[in-house]
This record gives sequence, structure tokens and C-alpha cells, in this order.
Amino acid sequence: MSSGRDIDAQLFRIGSRGGGRFPEPGDLFESVIEDICKRILSPGDLALDGGAHVGRHTFPMAERVGATGLVLAIEAHPTLARDLAKRAKKRRLAQVEIVRAALSDRVGCVSFHCVRRHPAYSGIRTRRYDFDDDVQAIEVDATTVDSLLAEHPSRRLHLMKLDLEGGEFRALEGGEATLKTHRPLVVFENDQDRSAENYGYSKEEWFEFFARVDYRLFTLWGQPYGREDWGRRDIPWNFVAVSVGSPEADFVRRDLPGILDLYRQAL
Repeated sequence: MSSGRDIDAQLFRIGSRGGGRFPEPGDLFESVIEDICKRILSPGDLALDGGAHVGRHTFPMAERVGATGLVLAIEAHPTLARDLAKRAKKRRLAQVEIVRAALSDRVGCVSFHCVRRHPAYSGIRTRRYDFDDDVQAIEVDATTVDSLLAEHPSRRLHLMKLDLEGGEFRALEGGEATLKTHRPLVVFENDQDRSAENYGYSKEEWFEFFARVDYRLFTLWGQPYGREDWGRRDIPWNFVAVSVGSPEADFVRRDLPGILDLYRQAL
């Protein structure tokens, strides 16, 4: 009989390489994220999808929050943002607000690197790619989570998803006030030491930030993630952060294991 550790290792292999009903690398991880979003969000809620890309999570979020809710879909890549707006209109999802900007730690103008044939890999900084492609730098508006939420003062942010090709931590810094006041669940991609090197911050800054806003970190598998885990390559590249003592923290402890068990049982 396989142990729980062996089963999670198998899940990670499928998630990172693709396999079975999750043919592409990352598909399984994205499926778990969608399940988390569906459990956390309710009709009327506000959600933020940073790095919305083709709407993989924007549209399920929008269906979940309904006509009285709101999804802020942030996408800096001009083509992706335009196509996302067309899809939202075609689906008659007026609750989706497209924000054509890059999420960062400050408002202004930044260089954004568009990857031509693989646009989902585009970001403020270039990164190590596992393929050959053309990269073009363009100037785009940059905004912050705090400034976006200031435009919706009557709503509480319940969930934030960030997939910014390494720029997630800087975007979280630009949302520090939001984290302290709204206390949303955050599910985000991060390549740990590689992202830190690329975006110019340290391991210490990363953990000190989450301590300052009173958040705890978990792997996508719901396992506590601490300083001693930094740099691990046997866990998903997506993390969950929750405010200490919040209902979302209870969700990670009580409900996330049940979601993951469905994937384990399917192996």
C-alpha cells in the first residue's frame, strides 16, 4: 500500500509534468486552485485574478460570485487583455472588470516583457524559459492591489489569485493594506529563490512580509510552509496564504484536505 507521502509525490509528478486527465504541466495544480476558489467564493463576493491570462480562473470565479459579485481581472499583455474582454462580453459576464495593467508594488509605468508564442509567460521581468521564443519589451501601466481596492470601498476582497511569472511578491507588497484590512485568502504562484533573485528580494524579506501582515503560508497540498522549506523542488509552485485566526485559515485546516483527497483517490 502506498503511503500518503508517496501519493502526494505522485500527485506532484503529474502536476509538474502532466499526465492522465491533466495532460499539460501545471494542469492539476490549476484544477486544485479552481476547487479552492469555488469553495471560498459565494454570490456577491469580490475576487481578484492577477495575471488573468485567458480567463482560466476569471470565468469560474465570475460564475461563482454571480451578477451581484465582482471579479477584477488584471492582465497587462495587450492581446490577452483584449481577448479576455471579448470572452467576458460574449459570456455576458458583466461582473468581470478587465484591468489592463501590470500588478506591482507601485503605480506608474513599467516595461513589460511579452513572450510572443507563449504569452502566458510574459511578465515585468524576463525569466528562465524552457523554450526558445521572441521577447518584446513594451511600456504598460502598473497598478497596485491597494489602489484597485480603493476604487471599491464598499466591498470586501475574499480571494486573490496571483500568477505573475515571478512578480507575485511585489504585487503582494502593493497590497499590504488590503491584506491587513480585508484578510483575503491568497493563492499564488512563486518560484521561491529563483523569483526572489529575479525580482530583487531575499528569503528574509519574503517571510518577514507575511509575518508583518499576520499571514501563514501553506503549500498547495495544505502543508505548513516555513523558512526551512525555502527552495524545495518537491512541492507545487503554488502556495496558499491565510490570515491567522480567519475562516480561511479554518478552511485550509478543515476543508482543503478533503479537496485533495478527491485527487488522491483518483490515482
